[in-house]
Amino acid sequence: MENSILKNLKESYLELLNKKRVFIISFIFFLVLFILSKVYTKINTLMEINIIPNKLVQYSILVISFIFLVLVISTFISIIINTFTNNKEKFSSRIILKCAFLIIIFILLFNLANFSLLVFTKAMISFKQFFILPENLFRLISFLIYFLWLSLVIIFFTYSIPFMIYKKTGIIQSIKESFRFTSKNYIYTLKLSILLFIILQILAYLPNNISLAINIILLTPFYASLLIKSIKK
Repeated sequence: MENSILKNLKESYLELLNKKRVFIISFIFFLVLFILSKVYTKINTLMEINIIPNKLVQYSILVISFIFLVLVISTFISIIINTFTNNKEKFSSRIILKCAFLIIIFILLFNLANFSLLVFTKAMISFKQFFILPENLFRLISFLIYFLWLSLVIIFFTYSIPFMIYKKTGIIQSIKESFRFTSKNYIYTLKLSILLFIILQILAYLPNNISLAINIILLTPFYASLLIKSIKK
């Protein structure tokens, strides 16, 4: 059956209202992430004033903190998505680890996008004695570089975690499934991506704690329901 974004939005909204335990789970994770954000802020402050002089210890703390945060986020996402799949099979901790791996790849791709823009900008500064790109052309090329990386993320990772949890697939297979689904429903996926982008841009204007609360308690469960609805069609 063909996906209709308006129909899926309505169904996801109604489903979310009927699954009130999702709000409880989301609120608990919001509190956990809120506490973690305070802890990480304190750690960064200690590092800035050089209270931990040993670089190896500093890097170890950063790596451990990052891995722990990713595991917390992947646990939350896995539980929320699994709630909407209605799978009756036992929820495995392996799913959380696979979800964490996908999140790390996702983060790396976004960082590579920013790194690519940085390299391009530095290259243009280095070659400015030979030629100077018009400002509009520079902006266009920068946009195309970022758009290329963003397209890769959308194509391969929009539905990868939902497929992995819903169909109990492996990491590679879930990425393949996401690619196939996006290829067949590229207009629908583009609409979803634009919708999410607009919502995130609106949330960016709110205070950090309020934005985080809305993102975790409302947006993430709603978007998870929407993605599962989409791949079930």
